[in-house]
Amino acid sequence: MNLVCPHEPSLLMRLDGRTILVRVDDPRDIVPAAGDTRSRNKLARVLARSEAPLAETAIAENWRGIAVDLAVPSCGPMLAVLKLAPLLRRLEVRVVLPAEPAEFAGAKVLASLGVPVAVALTGVRDW
Repeated sequence: MNLVCPHEPSLLMRLDGRTILVRVDDPRDIVPAAGDTRSRNKLARVLARSEAPLAETAIAENWRGIAVDLAVPSCGPMLAVLKLAPLLRRLEVRVVLPAEPAEFAGAKVLASLGVPVAVALTGVRDW
């Protein structure tokens, strides 16, 4: 069973030996969060939220070896996304887009480029 928790080093220390999906609010925190989690736990993935569109989010080579779910509000300009695709394919990044009709085309383009993509349901009634 995976636990989902924010990147709080003191909390991660108390969860010693667990499998963790750690959340960060800034993609620049992916590497430190992975390191802190791996020091005492097994890292499942890092869920990073970006306020910027995918095309404007700084994707870093030092994410190599870290499974990342990168939640972005949109793809942004497709030409910039096309240029990012090779890097996204080299890294273990899954792009998470909102389930909005305006983002479906971007999700299809990413998938056709071999970039893992997911669609996040928001505003869905909790049964």
